[in-house]
Amino acid sequence: CGRCFEVSPDVAALFPEEAVSGTRVSLFGALRARLKARGVAPGDIRLLKPREYCTFENSRYFSHRRGDKYRMAAFAIQS
Repeated sequence: CGRCFEVSPDVAALFPEEAVSGTRVSLFGALRARLKARGVAPGDIRLLKPREYCTFENSRYFSHRRGDKYRMAAFAIQS
């Protein structure tokens, strides 16, 4: 989530402005911004709830930042 994912300033600069707060990046916000920039209507974008799927805060998911040795994978589908 955008509250927990902190990156260096040079990496933050690679993301859409609306997804960045200082050096924290919302991957959900970045995905939403990039989809809108490619012409996807906002009403057609349905994302999971970021807080429920934060790999740092939610121990049900692996998190390299928490020290887990396993990794998560993500994907997108178009219906």
